[in-house]
Amino acid sequence: MNRNKILRWSIVGAGLVAAMTSCSTDRLAGTGTETSTKGVVMGAIYGGGGKAAPLTAVILVPQSYNPLVDRPLSDAYKDTTDNNGSYSVGPIDTGVYNIEAVRALDGTKLFRENVHVEEDDNKRADTLGRPGAMVVTLPMAITSAGGSLYFSGSTIAFPVNPTNTFDNQVRVDSLPPGLLSPLYYTASINAVDPVKLADSVRITPDNATPVVAYNALWKFTRKIYLNTTASGARIYGKVYHFPVLVRLTNGNFKFGDAKGNGEDVRFVASSGAPMSYQIERWDPVGQLAEVWVSVDTIFGNDSTHYFVMYWGNTGSQSISNGEKVFDTANGFQAVWHLNQTGNDSILDATTNHFNGVSVGKISTPTASEAIGAGKSFDGLTNYIAVPNSTSGKLNFQENGHYTISAWVYADSLDNSFHQILSKGDRQYGMQIHNINQWEMMEYDEALGWQSVRSPATAGRWKFVVGVRDGAALSLYVDGALTSNWIIPRADSMGRDTSSIVYIGKQSGFPRYWKGMIDEVCEANMVRSSDWITLCYMNQKEYNTLIVFK
Repeated sequence: MNRNKILRWSIVGAGLVAAMTSCSTDRLAGTGTETSTKGVVMGAIYGGGGKAAPLTAVILVPQSYNPLVDRPLSDAYKDTTDNNGSYSVGPIDTGVYNIEAVRALDGTKLFRENVHVEEDDNKRADTLGRPGAMVVTLPMAITSAGGSLYFSGSTIAFPVNPTNTFDNQVRVDSLPPGLLSPLYYTASINAVDPVKLADSVRITPDNATPVVAYNALWKFTRKIYLNTTASGARIYGKVYHFPVLVRLTNGNFKFGDAKGNGEDVRFVASSGAPMSYQIERWDPVGQLAEVWVSVDTIFGNDSTHYFVMYWGNTGSQSISNGEKVFDTANGFQAVWHLNQTGNDSILDATTNHFNGVSVGKISTPTASEAIGAGKSFDGLTNYIAVPNSTSGKLNFQENGHYTISAWVYADSLDNSFHQILSKGDRQYGMQIHNINQWEMMEYDEALGWQSVRSPATAGRWKFVVGVRDGAALSLYVDGALTSNWIIPRADSMGRDTSSIVYIGKQSGFPRYWKGMIDEVCEANMVRSSDWITLCYMNQKEYNTLIVFK
């Protein structure tokens, strides 16, 4: 085929100028020696509705190709599709290539990785898509000094300078949809000492993918993998908008390399997109830290997905933000870490600000906390009251859809009621029943009390979760469903929604918690069994979800 060759691949999209034509070197990455074997790639390009896409420019790019320093690819690597959308590229040296294609008539594009050119003809079919964009956030020192960004293994390169940046951001439009990888920055026209900004960037049609290039100035990075296979957290479905707990110790982190309060810590998805996080505790003296990181999607039965932690920039300021991690749009209505000292306000991490007030002297244990600091209750007089919670977002509807959870440590089992959390005398709550069983209960106006129970345990931390899903009630302990058998108890007094939320006490009764409580959470949605299991596997003392590499 090889007719009507196009010679405009040094400009991949509107405003994206590659520096290939100005290079002085004669090096062409990815080509072999005189004795190398040759291969041909034949295929077809389709557009919308599966129709053939004629007049589409196609180019095969060696995966080791650098668009800044390698000389432009010859016509042997290019073709334009015929009326059937067919093309033929080659013969070219065998190896691994990427395919780029653009149809000027409608601006659709594609990018595909890992095309293996063998001695025999290779046949394939690909579909064009609408282009997308990315917005790269760079440190001010880079946007002032200038340089270039480029995707290795492609013809895509573009300059960075004060004239094309705004608020230290460079917007790159007209990128082909798909997974582009990897993204580099270099300050030199000869691409000396390039810095990898992202392993990959996923471009979606008509959207702008954010890429935050922390590692251009941050000294240290580390990948954090999420293992949900049988050897890890053991979940098999997808979980969305999940707050992953990252525990740092002197065994997995050098606190001396970071700022004193962790102000320089950042988390970025493998795509380069920034991730919201909240530092619950940062103790460089004790060399302990707990950080919550919001992960958009956790994949079941998988160990390949990861995000990246950055640190080591003395000029950075903290952007820790619990309101973004525990977003009310994702169901979180109140999250109490219980990490405040003394009788300080018990802060709610969400935007709802259901901050609690300590009643009586509540101590903060110095050891044996579940996650960071927790609170210790004497079982006699002390508890936490949550003002302004009578009505509003914690006033869950009867037979509604909500989840309440807490890490709890019971000092002993003494055949008495010990309340973990309650909303009113006759609304909802979670406790140890006087028959020494965990209990989640809700009052039903027509039926009276409904509850689910399972045997309680003292002398160790337990993760207790209650779920109301319409007429159904479920109780989970340490990530496992322990009961969904509803126990009714007739009561004609009527549902009472006039009380506030209490932690460590039941409204209207002298039923107090004796022991420790940590990480109390209320959500206005039903958390799945995978979500609950993931919480336990990630938050327990010996985490099985995250793997540092």
